[in-house]
Amino acid sequence: MPVSVSPPYFPGLSRRYMGEEMRVNIVRATALQGGVCTWRDYDPAPGGPAKDPFLLVFPAFTGLGLLEGIEQAQSWQAVLDLARRATDLEGRLVETARDLAVRTGAVVVPGSVILPAGDGFVHRSYVVSAGGVLGRQDQTHAGAFERAWPLVPGSRLEPVETPVGWLGILLGADAFYPEAARILSLQGADILCVPTAIPAPYNQWRQIPGVWAQVQQNQVYAVEACLVGRLGGSEWAGVSAVHGPVEITPGDSGYLNQAPAPDRAAEVTANLDFTALRSIRTSYPIFSFLNRPLYRRFMPGIYRGGARHE
Repeated sequence: MPVSVSPPYFPGLSRRYMGEEMRVNIVRATALQGGVCTWRDYDPAPGGPAKDPFLLVFPAFTGLGLLEGIEQAQSWQAVLDLARRATDLEGRLVETARDLAVRTGAVVVPGSVILPAGDGFVHRSYVVSAGGVLGRQDQTHAGAFERAWPLVPGSRLEPVETPVGWLGILLGADAFYPEAARILSLQGADILCVPTAIPAPYNQWRQIPGVWAQVQQNQVYAVEACLVGRLGGSEWAGVSAVHGPVEITPGDSGYLNQAPAPDRAAEVTANLDFTALRSIRTSYPIFSFLNRPLYRRFMPGIYRGGARHE
């Protein structure tokens, strides 16, 4: 299904350049790196809700960790079979995330789940606060792995307004399609949340063309949480990170923090400085150089499945 791009095509640009989007100057963000049962293993620090809201992102597929027998699934087909037989997996994950948000004060992106949809499956994530679900996002682009399920692609890419800013979610192959991050950023997303799963063995050059590249192209922050360990008979490995534009990261690296290794659990935390982000957007307003007439002429048609040729 093609992705919906509804006019106005650039509703987030006033927030981006006029400063309307930045309610706070500093946001603490954490990417959790771990296995499919990260929800079972995660133990937040005691002390009750934090004074200021913060962002917490879980790895892809960790919603499946709520399924009995998931660790014994020895093939991806076995994982899909468990997902199809599951009872209210979506509701269970949302309620688990909401309980965590109540206890900690976090805005939670609780990884992702696979849900039956006709003869295929959707790959879905959420944004959850103590008040409940603020938004959800389905994966919109399918790679070879997802086409084999088969994935039923989502039809919309929309940022979510939260106490920590405007969030956009990239799931699976979406992180490697530049237009997905661009569409979210043009609608005002300041932070990209990326629950991800990368097949082992780990190779940093397979990971960098995804989230790191999208951050540099769109002057946003990103919180990338990687699945590690075994799921569905395969090994997964990745380096979770909090990304930022190179101009405001140590050593012009594009990273505010990274996990120390690609194959074990970690918590990766950094502060997102929105004053610094506004500064670089003002000094080099990258979106002002876009060919907007071209976007308006071709993008809606492409994403509706029928580009015009004139």
